[in-house]
Amino acid sequence: MMVYAQDWMRGVQADRRKSRLAGRLAGRVGVGYNLIRFRPKVARRAVWADSAGGDRLAAAAGAGPVEDEESRPMSETLYRELFRDFGYPLTESDALPLGTIEQAEARLGVRAPTALREYYRVAGRESRFNASCERLLPPSDWRVEGKKLVFMEESQGLCAWAVSVQKRGVDDPPVSEGMLDDESTEWHVLKRQCSAFLAAMLHHQAVSGGMPHLFSGSLGQGPISEDRLKKQGWKCYGELKGETAYSRPNQVITVAPVALPWAKGWMVNAGGRTANDLEAIRSELGLENG
Repeated sequence: MMVYAQDWMRGVQADRRKSRLAGRLAGRVGVGYNLIRFRPKVARRAVWADSAGGDRLAAAAGAGPVEDEESRPMSETLYRELFRDFGYPLTESDALPLGTIEQAEARLGVRAPTALREYYRVAGRESRFNASCERLLPPSDWRVEGKKLVFMEESQGLCAWAVSVQKRGVDDPPVSEGMLDDESTEWHVLKRQCSAFLAAMLHHQAVSGGMPHLFSGSLGQGPISEDRLKKQGWKCYGELKGETAYSRPNQVITVAPVALPWAKGWMVNAGGRTANDLEAIRSELGLENG
């Protein structure tokens, strides 16, 4: 992880913004916004290398037979595989017409990158995961800020996620996060690829209300080994804001470290397609009530 420090001369302004944000958080934090496991980073700008995550995504996108896979963009194949693994294969009713996307692009004078376009084309009207916690914006609500196309907002409007539209022809550009405070939005890169962001975010959405059966608990004995999870059939889809995302058919988990004065260890958020799917996760990982 590479960290870039903020300019020292801007420290006072940053402290003031954080103070205002803390006041807003104190009155607005609820079920859909967990400061421990999924929180905006406001203290400093950071860029995550995520090189391993890209390799995992490439491997995941090619795993398993998919109809007409060779004719599809890699990002579309990845999205279809994820929804299928979650137990909710995408159908025609989940797709958004291309004309709706093009109308929004014409209104804003930009073209959405392929990785984002393909998600909307296959899952733009899907409702179980797209709005279970954070909210995927319909193209009619897209907006451009600082040469970035804003396409998703946190459930209580505290931050937003946007993809760069500065360079045409970049199919899978970075996604940035911006805090929606009372002044101009400041953006920092969160994931180097839009498809990687959407894949990890889908896992967060799945364990935050998307899956029918949910559980949040702690590990009784140390962190989970990635090798152990791989042997048990889990695929890793990278890290997003402290959560590392894994899934296998009908089961989803995110794993995050917890380091607080009164609690240390690892928190696991799990989701299952059925009650038996969820119980299998709890039993296999030895999860304790959080």
